[in-house]
Amino acid sequence: MPGLLWTGIGLWFLHTLGTSLAAQWGTFRFDLFCFAGALATFGIAFLVGPVSGQWLATALFLAFAAEFPEYEVLLLILPVKVKYLGGLSGAFMIYSFITGDLGERGAIAIAVADLLVFCGGTLRDRLRGASRSVARSRSSQVDTGFGPVPRKTKVCAKCGRSSADDPSLEFRVCDCQEKCGGKLTEYCIDHARNH
Repeated sequence: MPGLLWTGIGLWFLHTLGTSLAAQWGTFRFDLFCFAGALATFGIAFLVGPVSGQWLATALFLAFAAEFPEYEVLLLILPVKVKYLGGLSGAFMIYSFITGDLGERGAIAIAVADLLVFCGGTLRDRLRGASRSVARSRSSQVDTGFGPVPRKTKVCAKCGRSSADDPSLEFRVCDCQEKCGGKLTEYCIDHARNH
């Protein structure tokens, strides 16, 4: 009974991965990913003997991790980002390639080739983006574009109250010719109408 439960959970998880990737890539590309991997795995099986299809499922998981790295899954009660689970899966795939027999190596090679053909551009862009942001943060304290953008403090031109004093204070911008001279000038809500 526990085996059936874990099979159901695994199939549900694969369904979640598959529908998300199909929505991201489009159904044709997703179907081509699955069918090309399955046909190549069958080809390897005819050449070297029986092979497992688990590596194609691992490639599907790694493609999901590349497309949605910040997605979180709950392991018992701990939220874990998929990019870390993808890293562990990739490490296990490398270990299995080194220690496995010819059939397992062939199936892993097919899964990696399938992953690189359909997801190589995304992986390359993510690695380039990560290396650029690390280089920028190491070279200086330049804003890398991550995190909240600091808000500019607004100051009323009439009374001098600012959004730093009262974050709930509303401001309006005026550019009238009579009093503002056509320049964009900020006023608090109290002085916006009669400045």
